[in-house]
Amino acid sequence: MASNNAQIGVNRAAFFPNVTLSLGAGGLSTFLQQLLSAPSLVWSVAADATQPVYTGGRLSANLLRARATYDESVASYRQTVLSAFQEVEDGLSSLRVLEQQEAAYEQAIRAAQQTVDISTSRYREGLANYLEVITAEEELLNNQRIADQVQEQRLLDSIQLIQALGGGWQGSTIYTSGAPAARQSAARP
Repeated sequence: MASNNAQIGVNRAAFFPNVTLSLGAGGLSTFLQQLLSAPSLVWSVAADATQPVYTGGRLSANLLRARATYDESVASYRQTVLSAFQEVEDGLSSLRVLEQQEAAYEQAIRAAQQTVDISTSRYREGLANYLEVITAEEELLNNQRIADQVQEQRLLDSIQLIQALGGGWQGSTIYTSGAPAARQSAARP
């Protein structure tokens, strides 16, 4: 952006005349002894100014092009900043939602464990068949599996948030499983 802004100044300066100053000194004596004396030294100063008379709109077009290039670089910078803010905001939001899901599944695991305990006690007392115990254990394992997946996604989103905030790992690939992999690859530039 800074170089594009400087280029606007260069193109604006092309409208002004180009001034050149020159300084010269010489001697006006035919005798070698008098050549270096003060009366025979001659000084001259000259100024030269040039400016194109007709450029066919080239100067104006160059200035407009420089301004457009600068505007493009500013827009690109703004887009980059907005994308970075979006990545961070999405990461924070995702972590908050996953934290709530993780808490809900922990509560579901506790409830399923109580169901397994009750079903096992009922089976031992002869009040239920073993199918009830198997069904309760299946529900417990299902909840534990989902809780583990939520925890995995939460950890991966934490890593992605650290990356969005400027953390390392540019050279490596973070492991993802299932649908989150597509979201991760879409988030990378």
